[in-house]
Amino acid sequence: KPHSPYNGVMLLKFYRSAATGAWAIHNMMGLAHLSGKDEVKKEIQSRVADIFPWLRKKAQRLIADVPELCANLSSKSMPKLKPFFEANELGNNISGLKLEKFTEILFKQILKQPHLSAIADSAEESGHTVALLHELFAQID
Repeated sequence: KPHSPYNGVMLLKFYRSAATGAWAIHNMMGLAHLSGKDEVKKEIQSRVADIFPWLRKKAQRLIADVPELCANLSSKSMPKLKPFFEANELGNNISGLKLEKFTEILFKQILKQPHLSAIADSAEESGHTVALLHELFAQID
């Protein structure tokens, strides 16, 4: 618990999509499409932890590890990144992206995901995400 009083407001709208039947939680920060009670519970805990950081479990992260990072880079967004990776081609010699540019491109793409936009608001989450991107780069390289 914090030592000083803390006031906060969290406005959430829960509803089930008529088209898909999936649950959705809409708040001021973004929209989350969810398919079951467990996902709803996890999303609420995540949103509350963003507002009240002392409620966050020690190891709870928006992106836990490299496989989850890769899963969050959607198949729709990956083709949009292709030009960045091909921009360094020189004839048959492909130099590839440097670590800094790789991190910048993928970090910006991750922040475009509505459920991950809170990463930008937290230096701790941003640092963790950059560390995961560096780990991913090392695995690819």
